[in-house]
Amino acid sequence: MTGEVVGTWVELLAARQEMQIVQEQIHINEKLLKLQTTRFENGMASALDLTQQQELLANSRSALPPLQARERLSLNKLAFLLGQADTQTLSLQEQDLPRPVPEPEIGVPADLLMSRPDVRAAYYRLVSADWGVSVARADRLPSLSLSARTAISSDDFSLAWGDWLTRLGTNLSAPLFDAGSRKAEMERTRAVVEERLAEYASAVLEAIKEVQDALANISGQKDRVAGLEDELRAAKQARDQARLRYLKGQSDFLNFVTQQRSVQGLQRNLVAARTDLLSFQIALYRALGGQRADPS
Repeated sequence: MTGEVVGTWVELLAARQEMQIVQEQIHINEKLLKLQTTRFENGMASALDLTQQQELLANSRSALPPLQARERLSLNKLAFLLGQADTQTLSLQEQDLPRPVPEPEIGVPADLLMSRPDVRAAYYRLVSADWGVSVARADRLPSLSLSARTAISSDDFSLAWGDWLTRLGTNLSAPLFDAGSRKAEMERTRAVVEERLAEYASAVLEAIKEVQDALANISGQKDRVAGLEDELRAAKQARDQARLRYLKGQSDFLNFVTQQRSVQGLQRNLVAARTDLLSFQIALYRALGGQRADPS
């Protein structure tokens, strides 16, 4: 539930931040339209220049209603998740997305996976198999530090995984008796234990995969955000140069409009990319069973 609440809150802030960007774009485009209208009336701009700016303004205005709907839907969902019937009772003044949480420098220890309900449930089903099962705390999970660079197929992972299964299997060993029904009962119990051991190992492996997937997504998305930030800086410089060239009569207005569209599109793409990064971090939080990985 916590992960869903945080995810909805991030969606709400993303919609608000995009709305803020679009409103700023509308304001800029309105000012540019006034400028172009004056230039057109004074014979310094063509009718095409004027209609191109009108189109840019109309485009930015049309982007606002869907964002307002997104904000309302996210607000309604958040109120529902928090058990509040009226969205007016929600006090949310934030407009900007929160900063991403730093990744742990030494990776995520696998023992955090025991916080997951599915892993805990599989473990306790194994323990309750009536075999006198006693597993040392250190042996409940493999000794691994998970990161975006840890591959399930790697030799180090395979070695650690195999060693853990061996130690876990040793903890589950018990003597068999040859006395008729007692032997049959022990065989039945062994079969149950082996089945639940396989289920537990499968739950742990699935948990490890989800954590690694989340870490890989976070790593890749951080690179994407950094790339978009660089691209936006370059696009702003190109737009400013295109505007100067147009005002000096060295270029037509279409070049400026093209660069302005690029900047405005990149601004919204950057918000979306930052939102996705936060969503991947929420996915990591969920994959760890609601535990936060310590970045230190």
